[in-house]
Amino acid sequence: MRILNIVTQKGGTGKSETVKNLAFGLAKKGLKTLVVDLDPQANTSSTILKLHESISKETLDEMIQTFINDKPDNPTGLEGIDILHRFMKKKIDGYDVSDVLLQPTLINEAIQHTKYINLDILPASSNLIETDMKLKTSCMKSDTRLDIALQKVEDKYDVCIIDNSPIINGVTINGVTACKNEGDLIIIPIKIDAGSLEGVDITLQQMLEILSYSDFLEFDFKLLFTMRNRTVVEADVEKTLRTLFPDRCFNTPIRYQSKPVVTASNERKILLEGRCKSGVAQDYKQLVDEIFESINPN
Repeated sequence: MRILNIVTQKGGTGKSETVKNLAFGLAKKGLKTLVVDLDPQANTSSTILKLHESISKETLDEMIQTFINDKPDNPTGLEGIDILHRFMKKKIDGYDVSDVLLQPTLINEAIQHTKYINLDILPASSNLIETDMKLKTSCMKSDTRLDIALQKVEDKYDVCIIDNSPIINGVTINGVTACKNEGDLIIIPIKIDAGSLEGVDITLQQMLEILSYSDFLEFDFKLLFTMRNRTVVEADVEKTLRTLFPDRCFNTPIRYQSKPVVTASNERKILLEGRCKSGVAQDYKQLVDEIFESINPN
């Protein structure tokens, strides 16, 4: 089983969008695909498992009415937090990845089949925030729990795609240490802006630090340019990074087109679903082809 781990220390780079479209595209090409969601926001889980439909006006009206009904005589300004949480809470039936990180033997029970052919998911929930704290206080292989779990299902899948939180913590380290075999790949999405080079530097330094204390990790890394605008500055930054990291940049950049991505996100759909003909969808199709050829060169 080949592992593709999408890691970045900078938010807003299209990380989860990349995970969803790669998973959908590779599964559609016939690869048995497992998504592991390690992001406590669980946006990937919500989309793939259809945990929430699109936000309707009725739902928004209901939220307002709930606030009006619940508002105390002396509001503190915090009442909306509970209401928003009640409406947005992503509930996973049964076990999720937080349970697996604490008890790897639960992985087969936690993996859920999806409506998509060849695509399963080990979903996330907000419980991951507490799981990180529990991993920090555990002394029993706390950084390799995910690897232990994935070994139990590696014969069932061709590829595993891991979505991470944009924060390096005990949960993220579990995702990185699962990339222990030759051919496993860390994918670093980059949105070129004022903080892009700093974000790449921080991410790479942390990857090197993890490698330094491990004798068995064999992963490689590649940079993926996302949300790419056609400006001279962005072209110069991309050229510089491609020069500094030869053979470690994907040929396919993902262009910036906000409307198709936002629409798909609001409707809890994967961009490559249906008959989307946007430029960014075409870019993701090319990226899927590029990765598929690297996994199946023949």
